[in-house]
Amino acid sequence: EAAAGGGGGYAIDVDPVAITTTNPTLTAPSVDHEYYIVQNSTSAITINLVAAATCGAGFQYTFKVLGTGAVTIDPNGSEYIDHSGQSTYTPIQYDAITLLCDGSNWYLV
Repeated sequence: EAAAGGGGGYAIDVDPVAITTTNPTLTAPSVDHEYYIVQNSTSAITINLVAAATCGAGFQYTFKVLGTGAVTIDPNGSEYIDHSGQSTYTPIQYDAITLLCDGSNWYLV
């Protein structure tokens, strides 16, 4: 579907999902990019990612952290974020991060 106003590309429906005070395990995606607003207030939470192989190369997660509680993003099993020494990632309040999947691991972009 062409974007309004020309220029090619396509329109994207963005409907961010709120993550509150639970420790969510994300489910297999049905789109190429999922958006999450992390509203955890002061509660510490861990966001468990879907296996990279399930998401596939090119899939992206975007997280926007609004709460002050600790947030840990945890890849599946032995997967990592950016490099083999980084098995989790901890954004802080007001960070917005996007993770890109290569089919095996995750990378901050």
